[in-house]
Amino acid sequence: MNYFDYYNFDKSRKIGIDCLTLSVSTNIASHRSSWLYLLKNQLDNEGYSNVKVLTKSDKWDDYYVMIIYYCSSYNDGKFSTFGNYEKVRRRMFQFQNYNGILFSLHNKCANISKFVQKNKFLREVNLELIEYNEERSIALNQVRKYENAVIGDSHAASVYRPSYMVSRNNFNTLYGALKKGLDSYLTYEMEHVIFYFGNIDVRHHFLRRSETETKKLYEEYVRQIEELIEKGKIKSATIVEPLPIEHEERCITKMGKYNGNSFYGSIEARKLLRGSIESHLGHIQCKNIDIFWWPKCWEALSGKEFAERYMEKPAKSVHLSRSGYYWDFENNKINKEHE
Repeated sequence: MNYFDYYNFDKSRKIGIDCLTLSVSTNIASHRSSWLYLLKNQLDNEGYSNVKVLTKSDKWDDYYVMIIYYCSSYNDGKFSTFGNYEKVRRRMFQFQNYNGILFSLHNKCANISKFVQKNKFLREVNLELIEYNEERSIALNQVRKYENAVIGDSHAASVYRPSYMVSRNNFNTLYGALKKGLDSYLTYEMEHVIFYFGNIDVRHHFLRRSETETKKLYEEYVRQIEELIEKGKIKSATIVEPLPIEHEERCITKMGKYNGNSFYGSIEARKLLRGSIESHLGHIQCKNIDIFWWPKCWEALSGKEFAERYMEKPAKSVHLSRSGYYWDFENNKINKEHE
C-alpha cells in the first residue's frame, strides 16, 4: 500500500486533483465527481491547506502535485471519450506537459499511450512524453494508513466521514461479499468499519429468493462481522441499511442494469422487502455493531420525490447525490439531512 503522507510534502504546497479524460463536475448532484471531492476532504482534514479539485480552466503546471483519477471514462483497460474529443485532446496535452509530481489514484497510470496511438484525433500529442509520464507516475492507494474504514460497493462514498478510508468495490453484492468473506476486504487490523452492501441485491436479486433466504443472508452478515470482532481484526462495526426505494421510471444507464433490466419486482414488493430488512437489522443485539439508518423523512416521500431531491442528476444513476451524503464535503461537517 502506498500512502500520500509517506512523502512528507510541505502541507502548504498546491495539490491538484483531476480526472484524466473528463471534466470534473462541480454540481453537487454528481456522484462521479464525489470521489475527487472525497479525496480533497481527506487531504483537507490531514492539514493540507492548498488542495483543489480542478475545473476545465485550471492548468496542471500550476500545481506542485497532481493526483489523477481515471473516473468512469476508464473501464476494462479502455478509455471512453463520450464524444468530447476536444476536451480529451486538451487533457492529453496537459498530461504530456506536466513536470510536477504525478500520482495516479489506486493504480499506476496505464494504457494512456495505447489510447493515444489508437485515436487519430490525438495524432498531435507527443507519444514519448505520454509514455514518460505514464512510467514515472506513482500509484496512490490512500492518503494515510487509517484506523477506520468504509467498505462497500460504489455507494460507499455516501457514508464517508473524516478519519476513514473508503474501500470501493464496484458491483459487489451483499451475497457476493459474504461468499468472498468480509475478512478478505481487510488488509490490516482496524478500529471501526462501516459495511455498506445490499443496494444491488434489493434492486435485482433478493426478490428472486424467499424472505427466509434473505433473513439468513443478513444473519450471516452479522455472524461474519462478529467473527471479525472476536478475532481482533476490528473492534466495532456499523451496518448501513439499503437506500429507500426510488422512482421506477428513472432512466438508468447500462451500468446500473442487470440482464438489461433496471429493477426486479414491483416497487411495492421492493418496499416490503426493504421493510423486512429494516426489521432484521433492528433486531440485531450486539453491543459492538451499530446500524446506520437513512433519515426516516425520506421514506415519507414518493419514489419520484425522493429521486428528484436526493438521487444523482442527470437522472441516469442509481447513486445518491452528494446532497444526501452523510458528510458535507464542502463545509466539512455532518450534512444537515443527518443532524
